[in-house]
Amino acid sequence: MDLAAVGATAGQAGDVVRHPAGEDHLRRVRGAGRDGLVEEALGWLEATLAEQGRAMVYSSAPPEERSPGAAGLLERALAAVAARAARLGARRIVVAGGETSGAVVNAPGVTGAVVGAEADRGVPWLLTTGDPSLALLLKSGNFGRPDLLVTALEAP
Repeated sequence: MDLAAVGATAGQAGDVVRHPAGEDHLRRVRGAGRDGLVEEALGWLEATLAEQGRAMVYSSAPPEERSPGAAGLLERALAAVAARAARLGARRIVVAGGETSGAVVNAPGVTGAVVGAEADRGVPWLLTTGDPSLALLLKSGNFGRPDLLVTALEAP
């Protein structure tokens, strides 16, 4: 992954943090090697969705700060979070990162999708064709304007 891609996604996540309601529905996944990462994230997700109706879970770090094996662990953690969110009734899931997008799409059992409207140039919503019925925004690292994640969180 190139640093520009990490920088774009980190900037977009930072835009959510700076948004007036950002801290109410934001959680950064930290400590990739820690036991209980998935359980901690899932517990927070359930509470936040119940209270706020929306949540953003993310992890972003430059390559020199990543521990070996962290990417795979975080992909699995975020896939588990997305699957739980779908089971809890979330119908819109936004994912940044190519490998993470693949893991997240497979987690809730998506079998097909049609391309919907673009949230930003080159970043379309995907509407799943089976159950669960989801709107997925799968964004690679270097796509989208700085406020893309805020806009996606606020979409009806």
